Amino acid sequence: MDGNESVSAPSDRDGAAEDASSAVDTCYFMELPGELRNRIYRFVLLQPEDIPVTSSGYERPSVLATSKTIRSEGLKIFYLENAFSIFVHNFDCTEIYRFSQQVKRFKLKVSEEESDVNIHFWTNWAQPNWPNLLLWLKRYHARQLDSWPAHPMLAESASVEDHGEYGVVASMAVVADMLRTKQKWSVVENILKAQHPSLLAYNDGWAEDEDEEEDEGDQDQS
Repeated sequence: MDGNESVSAPSDRDGAAEDASSAVDTCYFMELPGELRNRIYRFVLLQPEDIPVTSSGYERPSVLATSKTIRSEGLKIFYLENAFSIFVHNFDCTEIYRFSQQVKRFKLKVSEEESDVNIHFWTNWAQPNWPNLLLWLKRYHARQLDSWPAHPMLAESASVEDHGEYGVVASMAVVADMLRTKQKWSVVENILKAQHPSLLAYNDGWAEDEDEEEDEGDQDQS
């Protein structure tokens, strides 16, 4: 997209880009009153539709890479006043994790329940993945993420069974949250694994990859 840069990982440009020119910081733009600069930032940075966050990253106006000063002033407007959307497949929280790490640099929270950033989550509950769910909850327990999988009602299609699955996952997330400061992850993980049969009762897709891991473990022991 013309005039945009692609942001693909937390380490990509948020603190490493250098000034394109020493003259930029002393240009007339920086001499304008702050209120006028903010109006210009909003005209350039704000998008009319949600900005999709995918496995390849998301688009960010290239003006933010012009100089450190412009980036510092403009990034909060970009994150606070735009809307973003993430569609989670296979319960893979990678995109949410990367995006969260980026905005946390500005002391902003990304969460479905309480968020500084206008972010819309969709979780495809038709693609259950037990190992990915555990990784998601591990990051939630470690405060690397501020949210758990979105409620099925936010998905394009939902069945009655989805509500039961969400109840199990939500209870697992509550446990991970309550034990953040009381128990290390290895203990919490064993507690959460006790809920695995409940998910299997709703959808045997939650067994996917689990049997393969057990087979690999048996082979290692043989």
